[in-house]
Amino acid sequence: MGEQNLAVNQLLERKEIFADLMNGIVFEGREMVKPENLEHLPTHEGVFTEKGQGSPGVVERWGDVKMRADFGTCRVILAEETQGKVHYAMTVRIMLQEALEYTRQVQALEKRNKIERKPSKLQGDEFLSGIRKEDRLEPVITVVLYLGRQWDGSTSMFEMFGLEQQSEAAEFLTNYIQNYRINVVSASNMQEPERFRSCLQYIFSMLKYNSDKQKLYQYVHAHGKELEQMDGVEKRAAVVMLGGQKKLERLLKREGKGEEPVMWEALDELYEDGRTEGKREGKIEGKRESILLLLGELDTVPENVKKSVCAETNIILLGKWLKLAAKSDSMEEFLKRWEQEDE
Repeated sequence: MGEQNLAVNQLLERKEIFADLMNGIVFEGREMVKPENLEHLPTHEGVFTEKGQGSPGVVERWGDVKMRADFGTCRVILAEETQGKVHYAMTVRIMLQEALEYTRQVQALEKRNKIERKPSKLQGDEFLSGIRKEDRLEPVITVVLYLGRQWDGSTSMFEMFGLEQQSEAAEFLTNYIQNYRINVVSASNMQEPERFRSCLQYIFSMLKYNSDKQKLYQYVHAHGKELEQMDGVEKRAAVVMLGGQKKLERLLKREGKGEEPVMWEALDELYEDGRTEGKREGKIEGKRESILLLLGELDTVPENVKKSVCAETNIILLGKWLKLAAKSDSMEEFLKRWEQEDE
C-alpha cells in the first residue's frame, strides 16, 4: 500500500468520516448514514474455485475500506476504493470485488441454513442452492475516490465493450448484455464540497483549488480556525491528497511538535510565495500595458509587437522595452532599436 492510500485509508476508517463521505456522495448531503450504525468489515475477499482435475484454485481481492450500514429496514455494504491513477480495468475489478462479497454472503447463508435447519431442512430447489427462498442478500455500493486530475477510463461495461456506439447490432445486444456501472468520484472536482460536514469539506475544497496556488492559500487563510482543529491523521491525508505541492512536502519534513505535520506553518510560507508571485504578475502586467500605451501614442502597434509584449514574462526584458518605448520618437525608431535588442 502506497503512502497516499495509507493516509487516506487511515482517515476513512474513522466511522464519522466514512459516514460523512457516503452521506455527501451517495445521499447528496443528507445525514442518512450514522457512525453508530456502522460496522467495520474485512476488506479481503476470496473464494475457492475448481481447477483442473478437481484441484482447488483461489480468487482473492483486497479492498480499502468497507463497512456495513444498518438503516433499520435494511442493511447495506458500503465500500471505498482510493485510486491515485486511472485504472483502465477498474469496472471489471470492482465488479469482481462486489461479486466476491455476494459470494461470501451466499456461503454464509448456506452455512447458517446447514447448522440451524430451521424451520425445517432444506428440500427441493432450496437444497440445490443451499439457501431458502426468503433469504436475502445485502446490497453493495462501492465508491471509487479518484485523486488524480481527470478520469478518462471507463465507468461501465458498455464502454469497455464499445457498445455505446450506435449500430443496428448494438441496439439488440444491449437489451441482453448487463451494463455494469461503477461509481467514480473525482476528489479534486467535488461540485458541492459543502455537502460534507467533517474535515472532508475543507480537504475537498483545497483540492478544488489545488491548481491555483493563490486561491488555495486564500482559502486556507479564510478557514484557518477550522483547519487548525484538524488532527494529525486529517492533516496528513490532506497533505497527501494535495500531492502536487512539492515545496509543501519538503516543508513538512521539518521537525514539528509531536508527530503532527507542520501543515499550516508550511502553507503560510507558501501563501507568502503566492502573494509575492501575485505582486510580480501585477508588475509584469503593468509594464506590458505601459509599453503598449507609449507605442500607441507613436502609431498603430504592429500585431507581432503586441503578441511579443503580451507573451513576455521576463520582467527585466520588459523593463528594457519600456525604456526603449519612452525614448523613441517614432514607431520606426522603436522597431529598429527593438530588432537590434533581439540580435
